[in-house]
Amino acid sequence: MWNWIEAAAELNRNGVRFVMVTVANVMGSVPREVGAKMIVLDDGSILGTIGGGGLEKHAIAEAVRFLAEGGQHVVRLPLTPEHGHACGGTVEVLFEVMHQASHVYVFGVGHVGQALCRTLDGTSLAVHAVDSRSEWINSPGLPSSVRKHCCEWSNFIATNSFTNEETYVVILTWSHEIDFEVLRAVLKKPHAYIGVIGSDRKWAAFRKKLADMGFSDEELQKVRCPIGLPLGGKLPQEVAISIASEVLQIAQPAKKRS
Repeated sequence: MWNWIEAAAELNRNGVRFVMVTVANVMGSVPREVGAKMIVLDDGSILGTIGGGGLEKHAIAEAVRFLAEGGQHVVRLPLTPEHGHACGGTVEVLFEVMHQASHVYVFGVGHVGQALCRTLDGTSLAVHAVDSRSEWINSPGLPSSVRKHCCEWSNFIATNSFTNEETYVVILTWSHEIDFEVLRAVLKKPHAYIGVIGSDRKWAAFRKKLADMGFSDEELQKVRCPIGLPLGGKLPQEVAISIASEVLQIAQPAKKRS
């Protein structure tokens, strides 16, 4: 028995959408027993197996289709020659789309980033801290439940999934140049929210550069900069509260719609 619990937990930590496929019931001669599991990713790649052959091929196609719909589905799959099997039995398969948690990615966990992670911890959002500086990622100021990614921002973006109604991005790095590069990279990814710390002047400069690179007005209008609700405070915790309020204000209606 492969460790599907550990595999699912790792995918969830990284914000990767997937379908858990489980053999729920069997009738007659079948290749796998009730409880056999397989994880299917959105590109059709798999972890584990429910028996191979035509059964598995059909289940993968169904799983990829269900990723767009969400929820749970039970499908009866006959193991007949036209489905690539000669067993003659029937398998009932449960498909569970596992992408219920919304994820907020905080790029840069200096003073404001640390405060923001603490403020969002315990909300409906899974909090990810992304920073290449090990002393900040490993700071005792970050709650243990925050998912810590000590790596270059470019590596993180290249290897993690972003889904339209579940991805919230907050850019708070120590460098305007890095802020810009992170923003440019995530703008082309599906997202529900992107916010960048800074001033109106900073955003005007960023906006011009992005427009010159071919980003549309529609894409740029989705960026929030300056970030946060206008609550007035400038201390790290006060700024964090204003940002968290803005993010949650957008996230809660999205959850109700889904």
